[in-house]
Amino acid sequence: MRLGGFAEKALELEGKYLAPSTNSPDEFLVLLSKFNESIPDKLFDQWISLSSEDWKSTLAFLLLERKAHGLTKFQLNALGDFLKGKVENEAQLTAFLQNPDWSNQESLLSYLQFLQVGEELSANPYKTPLVLSAADRLADPLDQYELLNTASEFSKDPMLWIRKVQAAKRIGLDNYATAALQEMSNWLTWDEIELLQGTNY
Repeated sequence: MRLGGFAEKALELEGKYLAPSTNSPDEFLVLLSKFNESIPDKLFDQWISLSSEDWKSTLAFLLLERKAHGLTKFQLNALGDFLKGKVENEAQLTAFLQNPDWSNQESLLSYLQFLQVGEELSANPYKTPLVLSAADRLADPLDQYELLNTASEFSKDPMLWIRKVQAAKRIGLDNYATAALQEMSNWLTWDEIELLQGTNY
């Protein structure tokens, strides 16, 4: 009704028929706008606090698709339990959640089938769990750095960037590592960056 020029009538009907929600659409859009550059733990906490079932379902899927690499098995299973009966390929999701290990070929295959993506792990830089898995499969540290660096041109995922920093240091590109850390400070606090540096991914 708003789009048709009936804003007052739309407001009246919303007040009459819509249940009050603690989460406004604007809050959810803000959360989504910062999703890519957010730390998975924080996003999981925000997911827990959402009251809208639809938003919670959307965020649960996005967390599994793009941030699963930074969540615990407990957190992953909480997301999977919430999505029961709401997603396609549920059997593949269940199989993955039994052993959420991207280095295990069987688990990885279940994850890929759940997401309905091909076996090219680095095809989408926003699907960070797959990009990191692809990097882990490369023996040459330079190849790892190049893959992570290419993905970081599109994605500001903090864990992707910290892996890029670690890869740069391994091949002696300390100045690139420092520059990447400095750039990360544009969307993360230094405390968050230090925490990420002290964690193995």
